[in-house]
Amino acid sequence: ENGLHFVINSPQKKLIHIDSLKGQMGWRLKRTDQETLLKKALGKKKDNLTILDGTAGFLSDTLIFLALGHKVIACEQSSILFMLLNDAIYRAREELIFLKNLDLVYGNAVDIYKNKRNIDLIYLDPMYPDSKKNTARSGSMNDIKNILEIEAIKNQEDQIFFDFKKQEFKKIVLKRPIKSKIIDTYRAAAGPPPVVPELTAAPSQGPLILTSAEWKSLSYHLSFFLLPQVTELEP
Repeated sequence: ENGLHFVINSPQKKLIHIDSLKGQMGWRLKRTDQETLLKKALGKKKDNLTILDGTAGFLSDTLIFLALGHKVIACEQSSILFMLLNDAIYRAREELIFLKNLDLVYGNAVDIYKNKRNIDLIYLDPMYPDSKKNTARSGSMNDIKNILEIEAIKNQEDQIFFDFKKQEFKKIVLKRPIKSKIIDTYRAAAGPPPVVPELTAAPSQGPLILTSAEWKSLSYHLSFFLLPQVTELEP
């Protein structure tokens, strides 16, 4: 009745269970009109998007994208999380009708992306060191980290962004903690990336300022989604 649980063999016998209808996730789904940051990160286009979520996790942001009318391909490399997610989706399928627009895929996100077509946006929310100010998020992230450790899956952090940056794409949204150091977005990538005309950024140390020459040399479209704000810059 309550679905699948995963038990971590420790003195505390930690139980990991995903329920998309209750708790923080259920609260968010009832208030999608307040998800202004996610909406801004997706852009101003009114058309429904096809989004590839390269870091599915507990599907927290994926479910918001679906509730907003978008289609999502969610990638999960952990077999344990993949089974837990499938179980949670099955239990919620009648109440969350938009789950019909979700394609949950097991495997490496970059490899999955290479075999997909017409992806409008790549969304990445990798794990970073825990924040004491966000205990709810830290709790869920710790659960994911524990599972990845059990399966000996390396936490890539920003590396997943650079792996995707080597591919052809329309837009990447990278969600990072507000106090994160600004990553080197000019790090060399194999092959010529696509040329696009705009950049969205919200560096933690203030707005990103580009000269006209630097702007012309910018050869990809990237969104930095650093809580709690997203700043849009025009060329």
